[in-house]
Amino acid sequence: MEKTLLNPLSLFGHLPDAAPVGLAVSGGSDSMALLHLFALYRESCPLPDGMRDVVLTVDHGLRPEAADEVAFVTGRASELGFETVALKLQNLQDGHGLQARAREARYEAMSKALTARGLSRLITAHTLDDQAETLLMRLKRGSGVDGLAGMAVERLLFSILLCRPLLAFSRDELRQFLCSIDVRWVEDPSNKNEIYERVSLRAALQQIDPERELRRGLSLSAQRLARSKAALDVWVESVLSQNAQICAGVVHFPLAAFSPLPPEIQLRVLGRVIAGFGRAVSLSKLEALLDELLLRLEKPLAFGAGSEDDHETGANKRGRGFTHALAGVLVDWQPKLDTLCFYREWQRAPFEEITIQPDELPCCPLWDGRLALNLSGEALQPLTLRAFNDDERRDVMAVIKNAETGEDLPEGGMPEASLVNEAAVAGLVGVWCGQRVVAVPQVSRGFENLVMNALNNTEESAGLECHLSIDCTAPLMGWMRSQPR
Repeated sequence: MEKTLLNPLSLFGHLPDAAPVGLAVSGGSDSMALLHLFALYRESCPLPDGMRDVVLTVDHGLRPEAADEVAFVTGRASELGFETVALKLQNLQDGHGLQARAREARYEAMSKALTARGLSRLITAHTLDDQAETLLMRLKRGSGVDGLAGMAVERLLFSILLCRPLLAFSRDELRQFLCSIDVRWVEDPSNKNEIYERVSLRAALQQIDPERELRRGLSLSAQRLARSKAALDVWVESVLSQNAQICAGVVHFPLAAFSPLPPEIQLRVLGRVIAGFGRAVSLSKLEALLDELLLRLEKPLAFGAGSEDDHETGANKRGRGFTHALAGVLVDWQPKLDTLCFYREWQRAPFEEITIQPDELPCCPLWDGRLALNLSGEALQPLTLRAFNDDERRDVMAVIKNAETGEDLPEGGMPEASLVNEAAVAGLVGVWCGQRVVAVPQVSRGFENLVMNALNNTEESAGLECHLSIDCTAPLMGWMRSQPR
């Protein structure tokens, strides 16, 4: 991030016109500087009548003084013309990892509050000092390129875009600005409690880096590593878009394309696909997964070759290929197909059910945190989005076995028949109207028709007219090529 003067137009001029934003303000010096700098920006670039930016402040429920600090922030923000939202967290317990847990809960609460108001941006007051502290903490943990790239100027968080326009400025510079306009701030006593890792690092930096040369150097390194990270991300995006394919809810990546990749790109491919199912995973766990996978691929005879029935049953006992469960995903090497397959790990985490009333159409619910189902049309009864139960999975697997042998093959074929096992079927979502399944949007039309014919009872289907148009996308897998329907 290139440093500019503390000029409001330079700091916030990139924001969309006529779009209110949220400001995270705690009352400390950094966030109070953000509040007043943004107020100056709005003097030059006002919102249309009837629109107001929102200042959000949070009481974590851990200190009695927090209520006064919230009142201080809301009072000052109101004087400056902002709408204010005071949030109080519940059930946040003191103890190990408190600061990280408080941060997660705080951002989740602010995200929900902004989303409820139709806002999509949250601006925070992270500084150059915060960036340096973050880099040191991640160095201590042995972070890779992504971690050492530090805090990004912008990133998606929950359902909002988190913006950090002050990363190039030190805390001292922001305090000098506040003093120049005669604005006070509050001091959080927890910022002096060296039991917290960040606070102890901050104190050490003040001792060894009084001129802030080290902090500026760390911030510069973070910028350069962020540039390297962006280049690696482009490479991985290209590799995935050219080679990965999603079929019946399963991601397939050919080993012929995976094996020649450099280890850093292999790690990133694994991480991106796993995160696409809804959960990110640590670098150390990805490294362990890659080491085990490469060992299996290099010495397959030491572990036994895959058998013909592995694919049909989804089983993978010792000596039969390779299966690794990680972050809610099954990573499966199927020797018969010579491909890596990624499934949602359905045994450990139950799938949610979503009910949609007829008057809620059109809508776009997010199922299982990974599939956006854009539904439109008409239904006479409520719709339910859910996974198949045990009996239904058995019926679908019977349909697949018949299709593989050429029996009852649907019109238009069933191209995924050779790629689907029980683990894949378990990760599918069905759209139900009463007791009748009316759509299986992750599979081909031929497979969908066969499943509906197998599961639907004609008598129960009477009177359940449903005319739907469904578009199914995976927002966390934007690089993915889906099988045509």
